[in-house]
Amino acid sequence: MEPVLTALARLVADTPVQAVPPDVRAHAALVVTDTVGAILGGSAEPEVRWLLEHVDRGPGPASVLATGFPRVEPWWAVVANGTAGTMLELDEGNRFARGHPGIHVLPAALAEAERAGATGEALLTAFTLGYDVAARLGAAAPVRSGMHMHGVHGTVGAAAAVARVRGLDAAATAQALAVAGGLTLGTSWRAAVEGATVRNAYAGVAGANGWLAVELAHAGFTGLPDMLTEVFGRISGSAFDADRVFDELGRRFEVSRNYFKRYACCRYTHAAIEALEALLVEGGFDPNGIERIRVETYAPASTLAARDPVGSLGAKFSIPYVLAARLTLGDCGPDTFREPVLSDARIRAVAARIEVVEDPAMTARLPAARPARVEVRLADGRAVAREVDAASGDFDRPYSRQVIRDKFLGLVGPMLGRDGAKAAWKLCGSLEGLKDARELVDGLHALEATPETHT
Repeated sequence: MEPVLTALARLVADTPVQAVPPDVRAHAALVVTDTVGAILGGSAEPEVRWLLEHVDRGPGPASVLATGFPRVEPWWAVVANGTAGTMLELDEGNRFARGHPGIHVLPAALAEAERAGATGEALLTAFTLGYDVAARLGAAAPVRSGMHMHGVHGTVGAAAAVARVRGLDAAATAQALAVAGGLTLGTSWRAAVEGATVRNAYAGVAGANGWLAVELAHAGFTGLPDMLTEVFGRISGSAFDADRVFDELGRRFEVSRNYFKRYACCRYTHAAIEALEALLVEGGFDPNGIERIRVETYAPASTLAARDPVGSLGAKFSIPYVLAARLTLGDCGPDTFREPVLSDARIRAVAARIEVVEDPAMTARLPAARPARVEVRLADGRAVAREVDAASGDFDRPYSRQVIRDKFLGLVGPMLGRDGAKAAWKLCGSLEGLKDARELVDGLHALEATPETHT
């Protein structure tokens, strides 16, 4: 088999628990907690609720993180949780991977850990290693222009996490990863920017395919010996830089280089939002006196240029909309992308005066920076501008733990109540000490069922 596949399989199968440093494990637990919050928050969206209420699914050992916490067959649980965690556009990501490993890997790892009765420590280790696989593949082989990064490299990361929970040896793990490489999705970036919400199912289906890949490999299905470079280097991508995979493999864990989000919109909009916020803080102009706004940014972000976006998802992938909403409402939270806000004529009028263009010099700085420059031209002839190199929340510009906690409480509170959400935060943070991963979901379910949490 190709060296990349062999090396990743060995990482997953042979890395001892103690080889993952305590600080990495603690950060991975925070990523898990944040991802659980995104899933629980997204599970209340109408499309997810409809699926849970109307789609036939067999009972099983894996939990859906939604009202009632139903236990179903693992494949469906992974689809449901991965999809829910994508709905609000608040799941974490990784700029080097150019994607969102956590929401692909955690649902599969959790489903398998529940099925197997694995410890919390085993689940956390599997998640960390699966995340590493997904992130390194994403860094080695970015998707082609026109593809969406969800549904691609994360499939293999999900398979890696499942293989680790099952305790497969390196040879069996390699076969599972190869099969997973053949089950990645052909995804569309246009679906996101034009508001086609099939995009919100990419991560869930891809994570479920990762879980399925391990079953298929166990049954005797095989992948090409060079499946990873074949799929990611020649099909979904145009090149494969193996050095990105091998760089400090087993010594640097990519989960420790993630970013968290607090705006409920595409990460590519965040630098522009922060540049605008800096201008507002500095003051000196009346937001009502804005004549037009020009945003210069890197190539992928420059595609988020729709001034009259379609639907909730299209608005989340529109820099004009999110800046107009920030100016009009002072917020970019989940309600910003729901009715009646979506149809607010004031927001649409401001968005019509915002243009977004690529600055090639900014594109050349990827992935080390994701910059944006916002210039506001005023009706009195003045202009003010601010440039932000990278949005906050990344590992080198981290949010405080309190910011991440407040986000979690806001997402989980509607289901569990304020006190229940606080208890859920503590429970998720103690994942590594749980004797059985099922204690995590059982504990969340108990919080939902306790009336006093809803005060």
